[in-house]
Formats: sequence, C-alpha cells, structure tokens
Amino acid sequence: MDATEIKYFIEAALLAAGRPLNIDQLQGLFDGRMTPEKAEIRTAIATLNDEYQDRGIVVSEVASGFRMQVKAAMADRLQKL
Repeated sequence: MDATEIKYFIEAALLAAGRPLNIDQLQGLFDGRMTPEKAEIRTAIATLNDEYQDRGIVVSEVASGFRMQVKAAMADRLQKL
C-alpha cells in the first residue's frame, strides 16, 4: 500500500468513525499484510493537515486519538448547524 492509499484510508476512517481513533485503532483497520507502521500513519496525518491548510477542516490529536474537526475559524460561522 503506497503513501497516498494510506492517507486516503485514514481520512475516510476518521470521517466514518465519528469519534477519535488512536494510532493502534487506525493501524488495526488495515489488512494484516498491508498494515503500515505507526510512523507511516503519523506521516499520513501530517500530510493531510498540510493539504487542509487552506481548507476548513483539520485532523486534531486529542487525548483519545485523532479526529477530523472544523477549524476554529469556521466554527462561529457554522453555529446554525
């Protein structure tokens, strides 16, 4: 599995989960023989955040893992939701 596939899979997993996922949980979602190293998962998350730089979302690390969230600058404007 290449870096792009890992990145897209993690992005989809974080969106689908609806809750924070830690590195072990993310790693456990991959097929056994194609499981990336923890460092590769962290690199994929950093790459996603680089790509989200000019967008309204971010992958944040919280106590229980990583989660997709709206950037603080967008939160006030999205209050109606």
